[in-house]
Amino acid sequence: SIKFKEAYTPNQQDDKPITKLDKIQIIWENVLPHRKLVKKAGTIETFPTGNPDGKYNASEMSDGERVIFYLIGEVVSVPENTILVIDEPEMHIHSSITKKLWDEIEKERPDCTFIYLTHDIDFAISRQDAIRIWAKSFDGSKWDYEILENRSEERRVGKECRSRWSPDH
Repeated sequence: SIKFKEAYTPNQQDDKPITKLDKIQIIWENVLPHRKLVKKAGTIETFPTGNPDGKYNASEMSDGERVIFYLIGEVVSVPENTILVIDEPEMHIHSSITKKLWDEIEKERPDCTFIYLTHDIDFAISRQDAIRIWAKSFDGSKWDYEILENRSEERRVGKECRSRWSPDH
């Protein structure tokens, strides 16, 4: 498969297949433009863009790089029309990357429904065309929640949550 893809030339009789691994690579490199992936038989390596001599094995990726690769792979691989529950989509990922990552993943899988459970108000607000539910509290048997209808409510909730947060929570 790898040899076919490497030897492929445009306009040849057989179309070059786009694999799930290709889709993962495209999204990963869009989200992390300072890194490139190299797929080989049985291994994946990465290197800083513009420095192919700086290759390192996927097992040496940072936690963030691995999580991004894993999340993309999981979502690309699910069956069509899946409902995905993503718990803490920002975990191990720098806040400057989180929105772009999930935008790219959602763009790849418009057939899926994404449900995000997050403590990151800015990320929650960044989801376009979303229904936002603020879980205010849980007493062990009953949730107190509010469905947020507009941006002004979201800003109010963001201010309330930030003002109540402390390092001791």
